[in-house]
Amino acid sequence: MVIIIKNKEYNREIITNDNIVYLDSICKLKNINDDNNVLILIDLDIDNNGVIKNYNFFLEEVLITINIGTIISNTRNEKVEEICAFHKINYLRL
Repeated sequence: MVIIIKNKEYNREIITNDNIVYLDSICKLKNINDDNNVLILIDLDIDNNGVIKNYNFFLEEVLITINIGTIISNTRNEKVEEICAFHKINYLRL
């Protein structure tokens, strides 16, 4: 499963299908049951505490709730790198 968290102002058209979930609320995590998920972060601002701004939940909340094997991001963030290293998650930046 591919889980996407995108900046609310990001208006480009994005592909939709049954294997993609757009996470705009932490509550949507309860519907994800796959064992190996990929998390894509698009134009997100994540503060030094790991809070995803504009969504008011922690990145680590996602990581401890569902199994994430890889995080892909289009922006560099030291906190995301630190969290990925701690949880031993692959981190790719495009």
